[in-house]
Amino acid sequence: MSKQQPQSYARPDAILREMSFDEKIGQLCMLDGRKLYLGDIPNHQSVQHMAAVHTGSIINVQGEIASVLQSHLTARHRLSIPPLFAMDCINGHSFWNEGTTFPTRIALSSSWDLELFELIGEATALQMIATNIHWALAPVMDTARDPRFGRIGETAGEDGYLAGLMGAASIRGFQGCGADRSTSVLACAKHFAGYSEGLGGRDSTEYAASSQTLQAETLSPWRHALKARPASVMAGYHAVDGIPCTANGALLQDLLRDQMGFNGLVLTDWQNVDRLVDLHRVAPDLESAAAIAVANGTDIVMGTPNFPAALKSAFEHGKVGQDHIDTACLRVLEMKEKLGLLETEEPNRLSRGRNIADTEAAKSLALEAALQSAILLKNDKLLPLSASKNGKIALIGPAIDSVVEQLGDWSLGLVGRDGWLSRNVEEGPQRCVTLLQGMKDYCQARGIDVVSHYGCELTDNDRSDVSVATEIGGQADVIIAVVGDCREMAGEQHDRASLHLAGRQDELIEELKNTGRPLIVVYMANRPLIIDAVAELADAFLCIWNPGERGGDALPQLLFGDISPSGRLTVTFPRHGGATPVRYDQRPGWHFDDQYCDLPEALAVPVFAFGEGLTYGRFEYHSLQMSHKELVDGDAATVTFCLRNIGDRPATETAQVYICDEVGSRTRAARKLCAWQRVFLAPGENRTVSLNIAPEEMAIWHPNGHGIVEAGTFTIYVGPSSRPRDLTLSAKFEVLSEFRLNDSPAQNHKPDQI
Repeated sequence: MSKQQPQSYARPDAILREMSFDEKIGQLCMLDGRKLYLGDIPNHQSVQHMAAVHTGSIINVQGEIASVLQSHLTARHRLSIPPLFAMDCINGHSFWNEGTTFPTRIALSSSWDLELFELIGEATALQMIATNIHWALAPVMDTARDPRFGRIGETAGEDGYLAGLMGAASIRGFQGCGADRSTSVLACAKHFAGYSEGLGGRDSTEYAASSQTLQAETLSPWRHALKARPASVMAGYHAVDGIPCTANGALLQDLLRDQMGFNGLVLTDWQNVDRLVDLHRVAPDLESAAAIAVANGTDIVMGTPNFPAALKSAFEHGKVGQDHIDTACLRVLEMKEKLGLLETEEPNRLSRGRNIADTEAAKSLALEAALQSAILLKNDKLLPLSASKNGKIALIGPAIDSVVEQLGDWSLGLVGRDGWLSRNVEEGPQRCVTLLQGMKDYCQARGIDVVSHYGCELTDNDRSDVSVATEIGGQADVIIAVVGDCREMAGEQHDRASLHLAGRQDELIEELKNTGRPLIVVYMANRPLIIDAVAELADAFLCIWNPGERGGDALPQLLFGDISPSGRLTVTFPRHGGATPVRYDQRPGWHFDDQYCDLPEALAVPVFAFGEGLTYGRFEYHSLQMSHKELVDGDAATVTFCLRNIGDRPATETAQVYICDEVGSRTRAARKLCAWQRVFLAPGENRTVSLNIAPEEMAIWHPNGHGIVEAGTFTIYVGPSSRPRDLTLSAKFEVLSEFRLNDSPAQNHKPDQI
């Protein structure tokens, strides 16, 4: 959509006036289309039912079926209003046979590269368009506050500022910034708000934090995301202040819309309205639940086939007003107009989409993403490997040739579960370069022999194959051992009480270490587990999370030094499960010595901290300066310092800036990330880096939603990670007078970048 010609909303208004009551309700209904791929179709998921209720959107249908279904339903609609087609795309358009599966979001966040997020959003949008999808149910804006939470891999880490900017970049990628809406899809930021912060790391449990914590921490990523104007926001499964998000007017209307300025669509998560009755028990029946949801700010209800009938009955019994239904329906129509779906021309994208979905370019982008996302966390002078000194390599681990474990959640791992979609798992090995295949291809081209063994199962305690793997490893020049978690222990509805490596993986590493051969541990997982013993035994430790379909190509390039690792952690690795959560920005308040009485102090210190990561270069920070010693009238502070590569290899350093408000009216973290920059330096090269610190990152947030930058002293720290020992540069500045930030980050604009 052209910014020079703001879109008029007269057409949706006119259509709304022509619609019957049933047609309006239908626009608020999102139905599941998965069963259309199967022979036995329940009545409530049939095409006839979709047409009868005038459904406004459909999830889990793509390609030719979506194309035919769109044409059929549009032709059957009295006003020819086509449905929106939506799909989850957490790691790319992973449910399309020709789609690209990128590294998981926790992996991508380790790149600290906003441009990469935007490029992946663009590539994903093009592939979705090629399958007639209009709506990307992403990005995830939740933060990784507790490693027990099963969906850590879908987040961009534990820091709200970092996750927010990455979310905004994804939204820009999905929705575009230019005039060509044919290359854009609607974005959906989710799950509003605090979904990942339930008690005990349990999925969908009560959000129990204070209203001040909600404003200061939980909403931090959302403020940045809303500046990118996402078309939609998805409400969480959980409850805030005892009210489920789907029925929470204080959350969806007062906070999200009125205070934060969001004017797009709000939709539920899967069957959230049903859960108001059978789980949360805040409504006696579906009729009441439908009324509560719509009256409190929900526009679209997902996965509840009886919702149209229930809402109509609720209206007839006076439980919900016509104005609520009209408002929600108008928002849906506005989004459809932005996508061109209300034009008289056939709105099907399928034919032209095939011409713009460059899957080869996306594969190259997937490789770049895997390379940038890998984090080198330990290196006792073993890496990079030399081909001349390592003629035989042993690759050992239960997931070295597993497509599902490499791609992670929201990819092939869901295929076959509940008849998810039609993508064939057998295609995976042809499309995905596994770690084993990638190592073999790379090494054989250089005359290096690769031997392999799975060593043990991921979840089985049988140790019979550990000895076989150990014998194979002992005959190699170097051992590369891959450990981690598995699909059954990660993702939605897979929270964990124990964070230890499953099966015999710890024992496998011990036995491999006893061979005396150099040992590289590669960590491939969805979340940070207890890996202190494994990391101690390793001569080098490389974290690749779930690296996507090109992870196997990336691994040897990283290990042999074709490219230097540049990733940085966005989550903290605990030493003991009982010490969680251990995020870097926890507020003080535990009698000064932050440890349990039955936990040795050493076990309370994280194994690896937020921001940590090594390269094949070595960097020196020096000459820190502040633009101003005193700030007034909402000025931004500028931090300038010098960075030199004192190593003998080119590499990228991620320089990080943290801020501390020394005295404030509310408790705060001892330091918070407030700026960063990735800097590529050749050996011996020196670079001056200047970074602005926005007033928002100096603010203390109050329960009423006001962000106040208070007068007083602030300290700036600069270094390569959040660990105090790494923050070798510091400087202070003064804010002379208190000032209040603007209330609405979205500036009350409709999401027009589509």
